[in-house]
Amino acid sequence: MISGKPKCVFILIITFLFFIVGCATHKLVEKKPAVSVEDFFCAIQKNDLLETERMIVEGSDVNAKNTKEYTPLMLAAEHGNIDTLKLLLNVGANINAQGRSDWTALMTAAFEGQTDAVRTLIEAGADIHARSEAGATALLYAAMKGHTDTVRLLLKAGSNIEIPDDYTPLMASSKNGHIETTNMLLQWGADVNALNNDNMSSLAFASCEGHTDIVSLLIDAGAILDAQDELGSSPLMKAAQNGHVDVTMLLINQGADIELKDNEGLTAMMITAMEGKVDVLKLLLDKGALITAKDQYGKTALMLAEEYSNENAAQVLRETVKEIFERVILLMKKEQWIISALVLCSLII
Repeated sequence: MISGKPKCVFILIITFLFFIVGCATHKLVEKKPAVSVEDFFCAIQKNDLLETERMIVEGSDVNAKNTKEYTPLMLAAEHGNIDTLKLLLNVGANINAQGRSDWTALMTAAFEGQTDAVRTLIEAGADIHARSEAGATALLYAAMKGHTDTVRLLLKAGSNIEIPDDYTPLMASSKNGHIETTNMLLQWGADVNALNNDNMSSLAFASCEGHTDIVSLLIDAGAILDAQDELGSSPLMKAAQNGHVDVTMLLINQGADIELKDNEGLTAMMITAMEGKVDVLKLLLDKGALITAKDQYGKTALMLAEEYSNENAAQVLRETVKEIFERVILLMKKEQWIISALVLCSLII
C-alpha cells in the first residue's frame, strides 16, 4: 500500500501520463484545418486545376469572395483560365454573382479581352445584359478597352449596342482611340449621333482626345459636325481647347463652323487664346477666324489671352492685329491714290 508523500507523487505521474496520451490522441483525431481563401484563390490564379479540385473537395467555397470582392469565377475569367473556369461552373459557382461595383465574371473577362472565357461564360448562360453599378455592360467594357474580337462575340450573342444610353460602346471606343473597334461598331449599326446625358456625341469624345483617324471615320459615317453639348461646346471647340491641330484642321476642312459660339459666347479661337494653344490659334487665324469676335461680356480673343496670362497667345494676336491695321492703312492709301487719280482724270477730260 502506497501512503503519504510517495502516493502524491504517484498520482501526479499518472495524471501527467493521461494528459500526454490525451493530447496525442486529440492530435490524431483532429481534423485537418480548412483551406484558406487566399490559398484557394492562389491556386485558381495559377490555373492549378488539380490543386483547385482538391481544395474544393476539402470544402473550399466556390462562391467565396476575397478582399477585392472577387469570386473564384471572376478570377479565373480575368486570367483566361478556361479549365479552372469550367471546373468552377461544373461544381456550382454562381455565374452571375456580382463583386465590387456589381461587376460579374463576364464583365471581368470582357474588360481583359479574354475572348475564350467570354465564350465559355456565354455558353454556360451568363447574363450578357447585366449592368454594373456604373450602368455598364460587358460590351461597353470590351469596347472601352478596344477588344474587337470580344466585342464581336458579345454582339453576336445579342448584346445591346446602344446600352448604356448615357455612354454607348461607340462613345467608349471613340474616346479611347480604338479605330478597329469603332469601325466594327459602326458596321453593326451603332448610332453615330447618339448623345450622352451631357449631349456629347462620339465625335465630340474623339475630337476632345485628338483621335484624327476616328474623327475622320465618324464624319464619313455621318456624324454631325457642329453638334453642341449642354454647354454649347462643339467638336471643333473641344479639339481647339486641347491643342489638337490635326483634328482642328480636319473639322474645319470638312465644314465645321469656325465662328460657332458656346453658351458664354466663346468661339473656338477665344477658347484657344484662353488655353494658350498657340499652334491651334495660328491655324484658326490662317483659316480666317474673326479676331474681332466678342463673347457675351464683350471680350475679344486678345483680351482673354491677356486675362488668362497666356503671353505667347496674346503676342500672336497682337502681331495679327498689327498686320491687319497695316493692311487697312495700305488699302486706304491705295484707295486715296485711286480717288486722286480719278479726280485728276476727270479734270483733264
